[in-house]
Amino acid sequence: MVFNKQRKQRLFIGLCLMMTSGLVSAQDASRHISLKEAFSLALESSKSLKADNAKVKEAIANYESAKNNQLPDISASGSYLRINKPTINLKYTDASSSNDGSGTSVPDVNQAMYGMVSASYPIFAGGTIKNGIKSAEFLQNATRYDVERDKDLIAQNVVDAYYNLYKTQAAIRLVKENLVTAKQRVVDFQHLEENSLIARNDLLKVQLQESNVELTLINAEKQEKITNYLLCI
Repeated sequence: MVFNKQRKQRLFIGLCLMMTSGLVSAQDASRHISLKEAFSLALESSKSLKADNAKVKEAIANYESAKNNQLPDISASGSYLRINKPTINLKYTDASSSNDGSGTSVPDVNQAMYGMVSASYPIFAGGTIKNGIKSAEFLQNATRYDVERDKDLIAQNVVDAYYNLYKTQAAIRLVKENLVTAKQRVVDFQHLEENSLIARNDLLKVQLQESNVELTLINAEKQEKITNYLLCI
């Protein structure tokens, strides 16, 4: 329950961010991506979700196959033989006939055919068929639950990434403002140092602070690009 509440809170935060910020984009990127588009891209490119969908299809096929086992098994076979112009000339001797060498011809048969149909139905299989159907049905439901679970995890990850990107962009704006202030402070301290109003060490400290702010800005912009890349793949 706690996990579901946290997940709903994160989803709510992400939706609020989408409404307030509209579109999120990298500073140097020309493509803009919304939260809805990020969800769609994540679902399309998720390897785990593709594997789950394949398992669902397999489970559906197994379930249908298990149900078919309770149907009767029917088979049919047949054969047909025809001789257009038979050349058979057989004669047999009749005991009541004279011994003059004459005989009677066999019937004229030039075609033959036959067919056979068989059917079998399991009257009692010890519950194997029924249990097989239930097992296949349970497996089918389990695979569907796996798909929904993975979708929730993907949605949570997208919202987290979207929220982190929003925070990173807000931090970049703040760091840029601090950098402008730090640069102006360096200029002021340089004038003071030239007029011997402050020591050289004080100027070096201010310049070091400026360098630290610049480094912070570089790291923040790098993190922004990484988050944008993860949202777009």
